[in-house]
Amino acid sequence: MCGRIVLSSSIESIAAAFGIADPARHLIDLAPRYNIKPGEALAIVRTGTFGDRELVPLTWGFIPREAKVPGRRQINARAETVDKIWPWRHAFRERRCLVVVDGFYEPEKYPGTKKTKQQWFFRLKSKRPMALAGLWDQWHEGKPDYAATCAVITTTPNELIASMGHERMPVIVKERDYTRWLDPKIHDRTMLDDILVPYPSDLMEGWPVGTRVNNPKLDDASLIAQTDDE
Repeated sequence: MCGRIVLSSSIESIAAAFGIADPARHLIDLAPRYNIKPGEALAIVRTGTFGDRELVPLTWGFIPREAKVPGRRQINARAETVDKIWPWRHAFRERRCLVVVDGFYEPEKYPGTKKTKQQWFFRLKSKRPMALAGLWDQWHEGKPDYAATCAVITTTPNELIASMGHERMPVIVKERDYTRWLDPKIHDRTMLDDILVPYPSDLMEGWPVGTRVNNPKLDDASLIAQTDDE
C-alpha cells in the first residue's frame, strides 16, 4: 500500500522529465511537499484533449464517474484486478495517468505482526522524479459540481520493499513506457502487463526516517532525513 508521498521537484524539472510542453501554462501549485496524504492533491500527467501531455492536480482518493454517490474513496488499486472489477475497469481502459513523485513512504513492520516499527523513505537512485502508475476519473452529480480524483496502482513488492515486511508496492513506470501507458487507444491488458510489475530493486534506494511522518501536521524536508530510531 502507498499512503504518503513526497514531491519537491520544480515544475521545470518535472516538465523536462515528462515531456510537458510550455509548463508555465499548467496551473498547478508545486510548492515542495514532504507528506502528501490521501484527500490532498497529487500532481498527475495525463493525455489531454488534443493528444498532448498535461500536468494537473487531482485529489488522491478515487471516485468513479459511475458512482451514484461519492462513497468511500479508494487510494490504491491492485494491478492483478484493475482491469476486471469496479470501480477501476473503465478508468483502466481509458483514463490511465502518471502520478509524479520524488519518493514515497512505507512503514516497516515488526516480524509476524501488523505493528509499525518505523517509516522508510524510498526513491530512485537517479534522484529523478518517478512516475507511479495511476488512474483518474471525474465524478459529478449535476452541474457544475464535480470531483476530479485519482488512485495509485500497486503490485507485489520487489526485494527492497519486501524486506520491510510489505506485500505491496506502487507500480513505478519506466520512462520508456510513459507513452504506452498514457495511450488512451490501448485497451488490451496484455499490452500493458509488463508495466504492472515490481520495479527493479537495484534502481531504488531507501532508508529509515522514524515515525514523525505519521503526524499529518508535519510537512518539511526533515521528514526524509535518515534516522536510527526504532
